[in-house]
Amino acid sequence: MSKIDTVKWKEYEVGELFDVISKTSKIKEYTKKNEKDETYCIPALSSKVDNNSFGFYVKKEDHELINRVCLSVTLNGDAGKVYVQNSSFAIAQDAYVIYLKKEYESNKNEMHYLYLATVLEKILMQKYGYTNKATWNKVKTEKIKLPTKNNQPDWEYMANYITEIENKYINTLEHNNNEKIEQALKVIGLSKEVLNEELKVEPAKRYEKFRVGDLFDKKTIKGVPKSKEKLQENKTGYHVFGQNIKYQYPQKVLLEEQYLQTIQTPILAYSSSTAQIGYIKENFYRTGDNGAFQGLFPKKTNVAIHSLLYILVVLKKQFDWFGYATEMGNILNLEITLPATNENTPDFEYMEKAIYIYFRQIIQNWKLSNEKEIEELKQVINK
Repeated sequence: MSKIDTVKWKEYEVGELFDVISKTSKIKEYTKKNEKDETYCIPALSSKVDNNSFGFYVKKEDHELINRVCLSVTLNGDAGKVYVQNSSFAIAQDAYVIYLKKEYESNKNEMHYLYLATVLEKILMQKYGYTNKATWNKVKTEKIKLPTKNNQPDWEYMANYITEIENKYINTLEHNNNEKIEQALKVIGLSKEVLNEELKVEPAKRYEKFRVGDLFDKKTIKGVPKSKEKLQENKTGYHVFGQNIKYQYPQKVLLEEQYLQTIQTPILAYSSSTAQIGYIKENFYRTGDNGAFQGLFPKKTNVAIHSLLYILVVLKKQFDWFGYATEMGNILNLEITLPATNENTPDFEYMEKAIYIYFRQIIQNWKLSNEKEIEELKQVINK
């Protein structure tokens, strides 16, 4: 595709390029509804700034439907908003439709209209508004600058330009999705290859109730007073966790050593002020100096992180019932149901395998969903 600075440009009057449809109603007084039903089933244009400018539903028999690729223009409210339309619809109020004149219409598709919509909206949104409506009589005299070839709009350039932008967007989307998947896998200690594995886990043969206090020791985590917090990034430092048991700040920081919480193995932590629970797998600081932040340290020192995550999922269901006013001082006596061995001990091996497959399935479904979305976008572009 030609670079922008090597393309020839020419100004065109909007009315030279487009014809207009200002209304579709067959009757003077027609009705409309905000919600779709069997009778009111046709989307109708309004001055709505989102939802592709569709604000109502109307009866099919009351309107001459528009069934073509075209542009809609809002003339009131957020006047000058331009959308590409490509499905069957009607016009309700405060909007109209424009489409390329017959001499330009041949072999034009959504890519051409997307380019035109972007150029036109940039001009209209700067000039028109609630007190200066974007009526067709005004808009048709506006001039837009378009790439030109042989003294005619360069339609091939416009289509290629939009296609290139959308392909770049898809490539970026694919790259970002792959990065997110790799990060998610890294967090839970899985490799990318496991997404292709066929793994199943049968229900545990036995389940028993266990006291949280039999599995964990509880410790109040001393926090960092606000006056002592230093937020300057230090890559050799540590993350600060908030009351939601998440990073309070995205960057690592280095604070006074007395506030550093050193852990040998991953722990669970919860806040009684927010009824939030999560897990922490690295040395850390906590924000705030109240006593609401509690750490649950596994009594069994070699508990695998996946087993700990299984217990977290179970505990989180209990915490969903808690709130600020809930008495949480008796957490150690809380009983939770876990897979058990024949010796009536927690079946950590089963929990590790189950949570491994559980998270693998979540990430796999997410991956497939993203791939489907990207494939659908490619099909739209390649129409």
